[in-house]
Amino acid sequence: QSDKSVILPPGVELTRFLPPTPEMPQPAFVKELERFLKEPTKPIILAICRAEPKKNIRSLIKAFGESKELQQIANLVLILGTRDKISELDDDDGKSQVLTQTLVMIDDYNLYDHVAYPKTHTKKDAEELYRYAAWSKGVFVNVAHFEPFGLTILEAAATGLPCIATRNGGPAEILPKLRNGILVDPTETKEISDAAISLLTDPKKWEKASMNGLKGIKQFSWQGHARKYIRHASHAVQRFNKDINPSMDGDYFTPKNNKYLFVSDVDNTLVNDIKALRVIQHVVISKSIGFGIATGRSVQSALDVLTEAGVGDELNFLIASVGTEIYYKAGTVKDTLWDKHIAEGWNPTAIQKIIAETNLLFRQPEENQRPFKISYFLNWEIAGQRGAETVIDEIRSKLLQERLDFKIVYSHNSCVDIIPSRAGKGLALRYLCVRWNFPLENVFTAGDSGNDSDMLEGGLKGIVVGNYSPELKALKNQPNIYFAQDFYGWGIIEGLKHNEIMTDRDIGTFPPKLKKSASTVQ
Repeated sequence: QSDKSVILPPGVELTRFLPPTPEMPQPAFVKELERFLKEPTKPIILAICRAEPKKNIRSLIKAFGESKELQQIANLVLILGTRDKISELDDDDGKSQVLTQTLVMIDDYNLYDHVAYPKTHTKKDAEELYRYAAWSKGVFVNVAHFEPFGLTILEAAATGLPCIATRNGGPAEILPKLRNGILVDPTETKEISDAAISLLTDPKKWEKASMNGLKGIKQFSWQGHARKYIRHASHAVQRFNKDINPSMDGDYFTPKNNKYLFVSDVDNTLVNDIKALRVIQHVVISKSIGFGIATGRSVQSALDVLTEAGVGDELNFLIASVGTEIYYKAGTVKDTLWDKHIAEGWNPTAIQKIIAETNLLFRQPEENQRPFKISYFLNWEIAGQRGAETVIDEIRSKLLQERLDFKIVYSHNSCVDIIPSRAGKGLALRYLCVRWNFPLENVFTAGDSGNDSDMLEGGLKGIVVGNYSPELKALKNQPNIYFAQDFYGWGIIEGLKHNEIMTDRDIGTFPPKLKKSASTVQ
């Protein structure tokens, strides 16, 4: 809502992205483009992005391939990262699929001599290409299914290159401010080609969009971005603390006597190896570490599994249903303030209606549905052909077009949960830390799948167990996330040892018998 949210686009380094000048020498990289193009002096339709399904390069090629007019007046230049051999790429991120599809579509539409798709480029090449495309009176195109920020839009604007951009995400806020291009539906290829033709064939419209971009880009400098961020963040923190800091005495757990907090997922992480679980319980109790659970299960389902595994009174709090519910006192006391916080703008009826009109997802059984969580399975007959990420991006695009509040959580290569944008395991945990005034750097988390992603990163100390699902591979090489070799609880132990929370001596003796709790939710 406009009174409670502020959109701050990222900044751009204005000294690196400059408009073309009459004395500008031809960039060396143009020679590489000329290998592909029969008429290299025609205006350039430029796309610069990673080779990922969500970037929707397919729709751009289709728009160009189905428009003879576009092919006559312009060349298409696709800068899709760098590669050596497509056949040797690791396709976990869909890169090989996108590049192969690109080559197939160029062949199907017989676009040889009209499309350039170089294998490598440098950072400097990309900067010069924006400028060269502006010199050619071309356009920049970003038709991603959803674009969180739109940094490339700002980079293009800084060189005077008009833009055609997706209306889903950041560009919908940036282009109205810059007035340097046209917003389009990324799924409508005719709309994309019409927008390009209107800019490329109308010199006055092109010139106006170019000048608007050059004038407006100054408001997006990094210095201005930082000042706005600090100002708005200060106001938000003051308002947030005022809203969520009533007393938490009585039935609410507070980590007053805990230096550290440890929060773990349940399935395929904490409870699959009982001996490892007993070691973790011993460490939590003996070292007075605050202990919480964050799970995709409902509270009752989680308590049943935990009780059977022997987890008892050492459990201080429980985040359930993919971060949409918070409980204390062994699940008997619910945090209703969290419910109120995430409920604003949530419209599950509208979301379910839109999903029901597609055949992309299958609804999970009713016992998996919660007030703030709508759960589905991916339709793999379709996802197997298009790719899971492409299907999820299509769902996201449909929901965004209706301006609904939501977040999509994909996990275990099949489960799709739709929850409020304010919810999630990581946000629930951060909410608790704000209420408790507890430092994030002293919070350790453990998980195995995509619904754990947001509680593993972002300043917390994340532990990914060795049996993790493929969707977590993207978190590798992040400084605060440790990828264990060992599976299940032993992976947690490996991570806690890595973070010097425990040592081998803690494993040396079998821990004392632990009291089990019989508490359940009525």
